[in-house]
Amino acid sequence: MPKRKLIPLVLALFIGVLMGVWILSATTPPNRGDDIGGSFELVDQTGDVRSETLFKGHWSALFFGFTHCPDICPTTLVTLADVQRTLEDQVELSVVFVSVDPERDSPEVLKDYLASDGLPVGTIGLTGSPEAIDHMTKIWRVYAQKAGDGEDYNVDHSSVVYLVAPDGKVSAVGSASESAQTMADKFRRAIETNARL
Repeated sequence: MPKRKLIPLVLALFIGVLMGVWILSATTPPNRGDDIGGSFELVDQTGDVRSETLFKGHWSALFFGFTHCPDICPTTLVTLADVQRTLEDQVELSVVFVSVDPERDSPEVLKDYLASDGLPVGTIGLTGSPEAIDHMTKIWRVYAQKAGDGEDYNVDHSSVVYLVAPDGKVSAVGSASESAQTMADKFRRAIETNARL
């Protein structure tokens, strides 16, 4: 076979393989976070003990932060309030805020903080002992490290937002740097994909 006729054949074969890979990746459900999360026991802002069953039976957005956070945490919570409103025609999205600052964020402090205007409706705040929070950050693969000394210390932490499906598994991952519309669109696609599974 002459080389001139072989080149289009090889090119067509290559394009066919690429299209097959693209179709397969578009129809294969993403890794649903089977290895993220696990058993935990923390206390919510009303003093009730909560566990991983908190996520069962409904969609949740999970975010780690702290009440003395100067910018990322309140901004992300306001974004999540917008996401919650955007998705309300499709799902009732529960928002869970886990403190990475157990020294200062008691249930009472969380209760006052989460009652602020503009934050997601019905947000569940979780706190606990330093050991319990350390366990929670490890199972959810969240970085959190106290930075500085004295009363005005900071806590450096990851700014991921997990979309947790009704089966308790991570279905999508957002970021504090995303707009509410971008995060809502990402979460909507994950919810629709989950409905087809």
